[in-house]
Amino acid sequence: MPAAVSHVARYLVQGRVCHGRREGDDFLRLAGPPWETLEPEGSRDPAGTVRLLAPVTPSKIVCVGLNYRAHIAESVTSVPGGEAEPREPLLFFKPPSAVIGAGESIRYPAGVTRMDPEGELGVVIGRRAAA
Repeated sequence: MPAAVSHVARYLVQGRVCHGRREGDDFLRLAGPPWETLEPEGSRDPAGTVRLLAPVTPSKIVCVGLNYRAHIAESVTSVPGGEAEPREPLLFFKPPSAVIGAGESIRYPAGVTRMDPEGELGVVIGRRAAA
């Protein structure tokens, strides 16, 4: 039988940023961020009183583009001097302000003429990898 899924969120309640585990109609407040502890602090925050925030506040966001054939094909016309088959993926950065919470508006910067909607996967490496 599959294990129960635990929903953990970062949220704002009464001017305070908290992390909590969803239990029914409440968030059981955690004693710290979930990567440090899943121990409850004891307080409960009704889900209707919290504003969900972005799950993290990264200091930098490193992205990889042109890393699969379908994306290469759709991008050839928009990358100046673009090749049909690049020799390596394109690395680029996004500002931390690119991370937004649930329900927040996506803001188009002035002068932007093309914006590609994408889903992203974030990976947090918490310790040095063994060689």
